[in-house]
Amino acid sequence: MHIATASLSHQGLTEVLVFCDNLYAADPDLQFQTERAAKLVEFLVLSLARQEYKQREENAKWKELSGRAAHRLANVLLSANTPLELYLKGHQGDPRATIERAHARVRDAREIIAGLQEFAIQREVNPNQQIKVGDLVERLADDLRKTLPPGAAAIKTDSGERDSTILVDYARLREEFAALADNSRKHSQKRPDELEITIGADAVENRSDLGAGPYVRLFFADNGCGVSAAKAPYLFMPYYTTSGTSLGLGLAITKEIIEKHAGAIELAAGTHSGARFNIYLPVIQGGTGHE
Repeated sequence: MHIATASLSHQGLTEVLVFCDNLYAADPDLQFQTERAAKLVEFLVLSLARQEYKQREENAKWKELSGRAAHRLANVLLSANTPLELYLKGHQGDPRATIERAHARVRDAREIIAGLQEFAIQREVNPNQQIKVGDLVERLADDLRKTLPPGAAAIKTDSGERDSTILVDYARLREEFAALADNSRKHSQKRPDELEITIGADAVENRSDLGAGPYVRLFFADNGCGVSAAKAPYLFMPYYTTSGTSLGLGLAITKEIIEKHAGAIELAAGTHSGARFNIYLPVIQGGTGHE
């Protein structure tokens, strides 16, 4: 029996139910066929429910993102408008200073809009470069030493796992590790000569929640102040920030890039000194790639 359905819809489910009734009415001996059709209906009902749930979840995320962005823009524009209104109402003050304050807030608004545009674009990620994990760790560390300001932090490596092979878009990964390092520098309460950043890989794990096959666990760790339990659930949420100068998009973009490598990034739980991010990437099996 073959039933063609153009899409999962309530109308489509109704048509299948009518088909089942007609099938049984035409020949009561076709009970087996009817049962197969009933199972198909059950599958379609569950699939439709999952689609509707996913759509509602996505809508809720975009509503939350829009609310956060609108709140940030409203605060910035209010800060720009207040001194101008006071000046126009005849309050005494330096006109140039008033204009400069307003101009600074407009610049902040432009940065927020630019951040929204950056977050909204489709980032192309091509994980087609085959590399040993140990080599990847050393390259990332070397590039961080070159790009960070002199004396900004001590960059170390610690790879207990070196031989697994993975596929990466190295340019993208380098950008995201640089962003993690910049985040460490901004939020660390240590002096530059005290800040330590460690990049490594320490395990190969099976992650059934990500897909079949083993995943190598890379990590990025610092010895800064860490992340509080209250902030941890919101860390990868767009526009979540505790800094007045940050847009709160950095970790959200990093998460997107890692997921486009068919991997995942998580804040490590436990009593680490500072913050530690675990990054899971699929291991190539038998030279044929991760299925």
